[in-house]
Amino acid sequence: MVRYELKYAFPEERLGAVLQAVRDHPAAFGEIFHKRQINNIYFDTSDLRNYWANINGVGNREKYRIRWYGETFGFIASPTLEIKRKFGLVGDKKAKKMPAFELGHDFSWFKVAQVIEAAYAGTDNPESAIFINNLLVQYPTIINHYQRQYFMTRDKKFRLTIDTDINYQKITPNYVSADSLPERRIIVEIKFDQSHALEAGIVTNGFDWRLSRNSKYVNGVNLLLHQGID
Repeated sequence: MVRYELKYAFPEERLGAVLQAVRDHPAAFGEIFHKRQINNIYFDTSDLRNYWANINGVGNREKYRIRWYGETFGFIASPTLEIKRKFGLVGDKKAKKMPAFELGHDFSWFKVAQVIEAAYAGTDNPESAIFINNLLVQYPTIINHYQRQYFMTRDKKFRLTIDTDINYQKITPNYVSADSLPERRIIVEIKFDQSHALEAGIVTNGFDWRLSRNSKYVNGVNLLLHQGID
């Protein structure tokens, strides 16, 4: 599904005001799922091609990550490979189930990559083969985790998420850093199918918010790699 994602960033002390604005909105946003922790490993090339594509505003780009829910470290039973693709102002997301793996500070991407490669060896799905091959020529770059709350309008056309307690850790093919850095911001996203684009203004005008160009991956690289976190 091709959709729009509108993003808004706030200082973390604005959480109460943000939640109140969502509850008071005339489109009747209701909470649709329990609050949970999301974890991601983001991948990129050795020269950070995906990072620079975002920084430079490349219209058509993609981003690879492995996502799971719950605790960050330990046995990851149900990871999913997600490929987020951007086409100008809209984008989509593809998801593929991944084999389980163990994540600790002695993490080895090369061992995990071998398990993934074996799991998809001989697949008769061309799309899956392309996505896996593209993943395996990239390297883990950062980990992030955060708490997410989920809301939806009464007519089910617009979904809103609120991300808090956002933290980043550096990861390489051979280890995960013990140090992490918090972002100290709240990220709100409003997501809707492109078929509802003409109605979006009615929803967004109900918030006194300013749009933000935001990427958690870019934020993480800026926080960790550019500050020399080991």
